[in-house]
Amino acid sequence: MARYIWEDLNLWDSQRMVLVTEDMQEVLQVLVSNMKTGVGLFELKERECRALYLNQAFFERIGIVKTNFPDIPNCIMECVQAGKVLEQTICIKKRDKSESWFAVKTAPITDPKTEGRVVLLIMRDITDKRENELKMKELEKMNEELLMREARYRVLAETVQGILFEYFPTRDTMVFSYNLPHNRKTREITGYSSYVKKNPIVHSDHIAAFAQTLQGAVMAEKEGSLEYLSAISGGGYRWHRAYYKSVVGADGKVASVMGRITDIHAEVLEREKRNYQAQIDPMTGLYRKEIVFEKMEELVNEAPSADFYFTLIDLDDFKAINDQHGHQYGNKILKEAADAILGIYAEDSVVGCYGGDEFVALSKDVSEQEVKRKAETLLDKVPCSIGIVPWMKGRDVSDMFDWAEDNMYEAKRAGKGAVCYQVVPLRKTEKAEK
Repeated sequence: MARYIWEDLNLWDSQRMVLVTEDMQEVLQVLVSNMKTGVGLFELKERECRALYLNQAFFERIGIVKTNFPDIPNCIMECVQAGKVLEQTICIKKRDKSESWFAVKTAPITDPKTEGRVVLLIMRDITDKRENELKMKELEKMNEELLMREARYRVLAETVQGILFEYFPTRDTMVFSYNLPHNRKTREITGYSSYVKKNPIVHSDHIAAFAQTLQGAVMAEKEGSLEYLSAISGGGYRWHRAYYKSVVGADGKVASVMGRITDIHAEVLEREKRNYQAQIDPMTGLYRKEIVFEKMEELVNEAPSADFYFTLIDLDDFKAINDQHGHQYGNKILKEAADAILGIYAEDSVVGCYGGDEFVALSKDVSEQEVKRKAETLLDKVPCSIGIVPWMKGRDVSDMFDWAEDNMYEAKRAGKGAVCYQVVPLRKTEKAEK
């Protein structure tokens, strides 16, 4: 011991420990037994590898007990059997199915007391570190995606004609980015849920559907489109189409709803025009036979508690007029009759053609006296016979037609140019000659 000079040794020199105590074995035992790092000594022979020493941390780290000593994972034994200096990362599945990651170092050491080679193994638990690294990589990837999404969003905002929007549910904030010829700005609205109810951005007829769609996209990941009337573009209410998509955050919850709003007013008007033209008889301007009953059913379903009256109008002697004066003159008579019917019934009724010389009308929220007055007024303008029936709850339009047809033929039997109103359906009788 005298050969060492204290002052010549640095603090990390192991010789200083020899100067402090001669019992190095006790010092090492205390150090190794209290380490949180797993330490093991293994002996390698030609065909076998056996553990000479394992500290308590070794058992704790890999999740086995001393009674299960042979259950050392194969991945550890493979590191030992390499018999050389080695640094490696391994994964161990424990009995509870959990996974732990370790940084393993092995090194051969010389020991004359054993017949084979001795390998020192040190394993440090890096599970938390690895998980943190994986989370950092995931966050970095998400950040890159967000930056790319932001870049794409800026490009869209600068190049796409229309309005981009993004709604943040946690802050209840809506951000609009306008790219219109007369408006290129960004508008942020806080407390958007309350704002949209008090300010007429969305038409009152569509506010419920708009709110339901937005709420649905906030509750779960969704994408879709919605057509609605809005004043978002300025200049009054116009038809718009909003394309939207939920954006989900790292926690699996919807972080925002973003999309694009375009003005489709001209498109919707053109579509409605085409639909109208497909539904309307071009000569009379009334609903076609194939459409009018559907419109009547819709009217009844929209107001099931309202009072309705069904009217069937049949032109008197129209066949004779056609035969005597020709179809061109007959069409003129049909057009004049349709104009007269529209002038009397259009305000509160669905009106349409049924046959060549038959017309139907379903009037809503009128009294019995009023619907009879309408019929009498029509008789002063058009030679016809009219059957009227009150709407019977739970019956369809075809039933009303049959009932009104019976009344109409009763009016013809009465001499034509008359109105027949029967509350109780008549028994079917032989139809009078028109």
